Amino acid sequence: MSIETSLAAHLAENVPLAGGRVHPAALPQRPTLPALVYLRVSGVPTYDHDGPTGTVEARFQVSCWATRYGTARQLAAQVRSCLEGYKGLMGDTEIGHCFCVADRDAREAEPGLYHDPLEFTVMYYE
Repeated sequence: MSIETSLAAHLAENVPLAGGRVHPAALPQRPTLPALVYLRVSGVPTYDHDGPTGTVEARFQVSCWATRYGTARQLAAQVRSCLEGYKGLMGDTEIGHCFCVADRDAREAEPGLYHDPLEFTVMYYE
């Protein structure tokens, strides 16, 4: 199982307001909301003087989508509660740490659509 698969399954199981609606990269056409979208922003293997350590420091964006501003904020709070400070097994991926490094509102051009992107650094073992 990849880190992306592990993250998606963890969010689907532990963010009740999303109702299991967790999508990679972008919302599908005509989505059911509220929903989450996850995106790997970057990932860098870590090294020491002997070479690769077997760990990766990755940055993920988890976007919270809803038809109401308050619902988007509630969804963001559930995502933070689910991921912030997480350490241990996530699926079959061992997580060393997970920290929220950004939580903001994003303005959407489409009326009635609210988007709150959160960013997390995740250190995991390959």
